[in-house]
Amino acid sequence: MEHVLPRRPNPNSIWTKTFSADDRGELTDTLGNLVLLSYGLNQKVANAPFGNKKKEMFQIDIRPYQTTADLDKYQEWTPTIVRHRTKYLAEMLLKDLGIS
Repeated sequence: MEHVLPRRPNPNSIWTKTFSADDRGELTDTLGNLVLLSYGLNQKVANAPFGNKKKEMFQIDIRPYQTTADLDKYQEWTPTIVRHRTKYLAEMLLKDLGIS
């Protein structure tokens, strides 16, 4: 399981410029910030900026999971995108479980 927004980003990284401390506290462990990756690829992308992560994910990984493949449509990773993706994935899960 990869956190697109890293759990512990480097202090001077693009992650801390794009996501405030409050955003990071709220969004880091949400469904919308997570993707399924192989262990090796997860280790490789670690705290890299979104563009680098995306390049590695779609160059190496076979993308067996739709929830990983959908990252290809994003050009950047922002708090708004994480919130929308969290809502979308939760709704999709509830629908698939016949709850909504």
